[in-house]
This record gives sequence, C-alpha cells and structure tokens, in this order.
Amino acid sequence: MTTITKERIELFIKNPLENGLTRGEQMELARIALASLEREMIRHEHAKWSDSTFGCVGP
Repeated sequence: MTTITKERIELFIKNPLENGLTRGEQMELARIALASLEREMIRHEHAKWSDSTFGCVGP
C-alpha cells in the first residue's frame, strides 16, 4: 500500500501537470475519500438518533 503525505497532495493541487499522482497514490486518495464519506454518514445517523433520543442538547 502506498502512503501519501499531506505535502504530496499539496504539491499535486498546486501544479497537477508537473506533480502527477501515481496509480498507488490515486488509490490511496480514493480510500481516504471513501472512509471520510462513510464516517460522515455514520456521524449524521448518530446525530439523528441522539436528537430523537435525548432532544437537541448540543451546540
């Protein structure tokens, strides 16, 4: 598995034509994005459950 760093992603964002991503880096970014989307869905479902169970008590 490839490990991609924050600095590597920043280089790609600044100049994608000169700092292209390898296939391994692309796959690592896809895994990170998927995990982030899944966490967001779980967080949203938990917030709905919490509000229906305890009421709106948070910020």
